[in-house]
Order: sequence, then structure tokens, then C-alpha cells
Amino acid sequence: MAVAFIALGSNLSDRVAMLAAALAELSLDARVCLRVVSHVYGSEPWGVADQPSFANAAVALEFAGGPEDLLQLCRAVERRLGRAEGPRNGPRSIDLDILLFDSLVIDTPQLTLPHPRMRDRDFVVTPLLEIEPTLMMPDGRKLESSEATSGRITGVLGVIPGLDSLTPDAPRL
Repeated sequence: MAVAFIALGSNLSDRVAMLAAALAELSLDARVCLRVVSHVYGSEPWGVADQPSFANAAVALEFAGGPEDLLQLCRAVERRLGRAEGPRNGPRSIDLDILLFDSLVIDTPQLTLPHPRMRDRDFVVTPLLEIEPTLMMPDGRKLESSEATSGRITGVLGVIPGLDSLTPDAPRL
């Protein structure tokens, strides 16, 4: 089983409920075992400024398959939860981004690992460091919050309902 880290985000509808629904959908797949889930963090819009604030979280999971299989699963979950095509970095009901998959380095038209912009985004780095404070990148560098200058966190929104037992005791802020 591979260990994967996924970032979740939503800024439409009930944002926290969308994150919960996405994790519930992922966990229905027999290849997935959720290990640890961050608190939910509010963040300012990134990319397209004129849109609602986001709710973001990160999850560490075990996956019995390859990274392309996990990508297909994430895209299927997004579709089932009503994600529609729209402007890049625009509003979305749910967004699932694979950040890391074991220590693989991949660069294909469909998938780049590690996620190429993860280190720059506070809304990714903060929840990720909450669930794995000593996270090392495949190149051996430690993930540092000081590098994350885009998409600033605005606060902690709580835990994802039903996943309290998988959430660390204290948020990262």
C-alpha cells in the first residue's frame, strides 16, 4: 500500500460538508484507507480574487493502486459531487489534488508529483504540516511553512464531521 497526501478544497455550497462528502466517497473505495485528516482551515481566494472564501483540509491515506488510479478516483469523486468545469483557480464545489504519492516523482500531462505548486500555498502547507509535521519531500528537503506565501489561511473552521478520531488534537495555527 502506498501512502498518499491529498489536499481538499471547496468554496461553494456548504464547504465543510463538501469536504466531508469527498472523504466519505473516497473511503467507499476498497483501495483507500484514511489515516489522518487535518482540521478545516478557512483561506482567502487564490488565483481568481472575486469568489467566496475556501475551506481547505489535507488527508493522509493508504492506497492499494498506482498514482494514476488514485487520480482517476479523485476525478470521479469530484464529478459525483457536482464539480463543474470553470475558470482555472475559480470557484468550485470540491477540489481534490494529489500532493505526494510515496516518494514518487512523476511529470506527465495528466499528473505531476510532487504537486508543482504545493510549497507556495499556505492553504495546502498548513493542513499538510498539521498531519505530518516533519514531512520530507522526495528531494530530501523538509516542507517549510515559511515558503507558503499564496492563499493565506484566515482561521480554523473546526474538524470534518465524523472524522474527529482521525484528526490531531490541536490545529496548526
